[in-house]
Amino acid sequence: MTGSQPPKEKKSRLGLYLGIGCLTAAVLMGVLGYLGYKGVKGVISGFVEEFTDTEPRALPEVLMSEEDARTVIATVEDFKEAVRQGQPTDPLLLTGDDTNLLIHSHPNWKSLKGKVYITIEDDNIRGEVSIPLDEIGGFVKGRYLNGSAVFSVALLDGRLLVFVNAIEVKGKSLPEGFMKQFRTENLAKDANENEDMADVIEKLDSIFVKDSQLIIVPKYQSKGHQ
Repeated sequence: MTGSQPPKEKKSRLGLYLGIGCLTAAVLMGVLGYLGYKGVKGVISGFVEEFTDTEPRALPEVLMSEEDARTVIATVEDFKEAVRQGQPTDPLLLTGDDTNLLIHSHPNWKSLKGKVYITIEDDNIRGEVSIPLDEIGGFVKGRYLNGSAVFSVALLDGRLLVFVNAIEVKGKSLPEGFMKQFRTENLAKDANENEDMADVIEKLDSIFVKDSQLIIVPKYQSKGHQ
């Protein structure tokens, strides 16, 4: 093992997990940047009061046992390794509960623990967040960004596509003018342009949400799933 392998491993792992929790937080932080832009135009106090809170939002509790956490982490790790090695494996199926277990238990996601909660329903992924603003640049202290975003996920022609369908901050939908631009932005474009992540994505056949599960299908599947 060389000194350059750990960063590559981390990037590949993020590519396989799709970084849903990180993506949700990033989207809401992007929203904050938009609101911050408005703020420098002279309405800082107005946007802070309208779009942030003085208390964190209570996210749903993640109910888990140590066995549950070990099982989910092992399943994802086994899938990741099989895909990296080009070995036949079953599709990876992740429910919202599975994703929340990863956020709560996996060391790579520890920064999101207690700040992001994922729900997978129908063909969408919903992420709820409650983020202290002093952790985002530190320009506002004692305030929290409480909001949610709804995503659609797909794999098309070897490219990962993640689009946001709706964003709410403090229970209020963002202005439509902002959302029109946001809806056309592929939030996974950086993953497609990253060599390590692109290598992982290239080994996947499809990614979609069905029956309240995120389903990641490898190109090389076990015989029972071919």
